[in-house]
Amino acid sequence: MNKIIGLVGFICLLCLMGCKEKEASLDLTFHARYDGEVLTMLDKYAMPNLTLRFTTSDFFVSDIQLIGDDASLSLTDIAFIDFSTVNTTVENAMAGITLEYPDIELNNYHTISFGVGVNPENNSKTPADFTSEDVLGLSEGGSYWPSWVSYVFLRMEGRFDTDENGTFDDSCVFHVGSDQNYVVMELPIELNIEEGKNTLDLYLDHKTLFETTDGEYFDIPSMPTNHQPDLPAIINIARNMPQAWTVE
Repeated sequence: MNKIIGLVGFICLLCLMGCKEKEASLDLTFHARYDGEVLTMLDKYAMPNLTLRFTTSDFFVSDIQLIGDDASLSLTDIAFIDFSTVNTTVENAMAGITLEYPDIELNNYHTISFGVGVNPENNSKTPADFTSEDVLGLSEGGSYWPSWVSYVFLRMEGRFDTDENGTFDDSCVFHVGSDQNYVVMELPIELNIEEGKNTLDLYLDHKTLFETTDGEYFDIPSMPTNHQPDLPAIINIARNMPQAWTVE
């Protein structure tokens, strides 16, 4: 009798071991590029009629989701990506900024969806509506502008040299905000989540953000400060988002 009970127990243990869910994780990494090359702060980047150095590049990202044929998976409600503090060396810039998801379901996904900025529901609130430890309480950086009644979704700031004398005397500012400039991205991917660590890399090409509808580039010296959501340069940056992102 004891042998039978022991055998049944052993079989049950094998069943439990076989039925145990396989563990999988995902590293989602954001990278900054300029014209296809890695972007680092204070490095020199060519644009028509000037040389540009970035001093700031950061943005909020909302509602990150993986979409498959028979399932979708929500990863993050809100995060703040700050290349300014990370992309200070080529090595760090190449490593990128990684969001880690330690326990996700095994599945196949064909699309990653996310919003660049703060979604309208959260953007209707202010930092005072969140705790000091919350991303939208500005615990990790970022800013909110009461006059816009909006978070600043994306900031690009830098200095530029127009006469190629090596001195970057002039500064430029591009601040994107307001619901009208919130952009939801849906990028095609081929992601088969398997047991163990999985990776997905997203790349934002900053040069593409400066392109105009006629194939030229925004004339930075003529209007270096862009801090209103309805300015042409800001609308142009939001419009260029779909072309500026790639997946590898």
